[in-house]
Amino acid sequence: STVGGWVAARSAGQNSGYYGKIEDMVAGVECVTGTGEIVSFHRRQRGPDLVPLLVGSEGTLAVVTSVRLRLHSAPTARGFGAWTFPTTEAGWSAMRELFQSGLRPAVCRLYDPFDAMLARRGAVKKEKKSPGAKSPGLGSAALRRLLQSPESFNSLLESSVGARALGGSLLIVIFEGNDERAHREIEEAQRMLSSLGGTYEGEGPARRWLQHRYSISYRQAPVIASGLFLDTMEVAASWSNLAALYDGVRRAMGEHVFVMAHLSHAYPDGCCIYFSFAGSARSGVKKGEWDASCESVYDATWRAALDA
Repeated sequence: STVGGWVAARSAGQNSGYYGKIEDMVAGVECVTGTGEIVSFHRRQRGPDLVPLLVGSEGTLAVVTSVRLRLHSAPTARGFGAWTFPTTEAGWSAMRELFQSGLRPAVCRLYDPFDAMLARRGAVKKEKKSPGAKSPGLGSAALRRLLQSPESFNSLLESSVGARALGGSLLIVIFEGNDERAHREIEEAQRMLSSLGGTYEGEGPARRWLQHRYSISYRQAPVIASGLFLDTMEVAASWSNLAALYDGVRRAMGEHVFVMAHLSHAYPDGCCIYFSFAGSARSGVKKGEWDASCESVYDATWRAALDA
């Protein structure tokens, strides 16, 4: 992860709700064109501004060699809070109200019921010492069988019964700034989100998220070792289109794989949905055909999701 990479890929960090994305921080760019010419561009208030063309161009226009950035003071305090909502839709309606009220949390992440269950677990399990590598056990075999027919599993988890059993959707909010600002705004958020149907869960889930926010990457290895595949698909939409996008993509993916989602990078006019999915080979596949079948399911999943 480098400054040049952020600029070339038009990146957004986890705290973009308050600080913005990299294009909001770039004041000037020096780069080298394909002919070897060194050129510089600066943000302009009047006339054509070419900096936005370079930010996100991924090296197709020039190679970024130097960047002038706007900086923010490091926060001296944080305000933490977490709320549960009966449904994911109720959670994102509360997110919209939060941002359109003028509040700007640095972190605002909503997890659907299954993803919320994983988020509540927090830490990574400690590795057990073993004299040698072991083959996937009975749990892995059961997971493979379950993911060979994911439709019923997805339907159960999307139902109101499944959502209640998993504890509902979880909204994590973190404000940053000085001590006065961080605490004032988390108190305002608490009053608003509670009035919108959220059940306050205290600071714990948000603090655990901050401490273990990279742990999910380590949980993926055992799933892959079981012969399954994992991937993510991140898309954004305006608030008015969010429900159709969420329902359509989940329904399309759900015929092929198990799918869950969380919402992050929220703004007054819209939000990002981060779909995560896991799949397996089709049922009845012989051992020697396992990888090819997984690849076929994987490709079909992406085609269906992109169509949706």
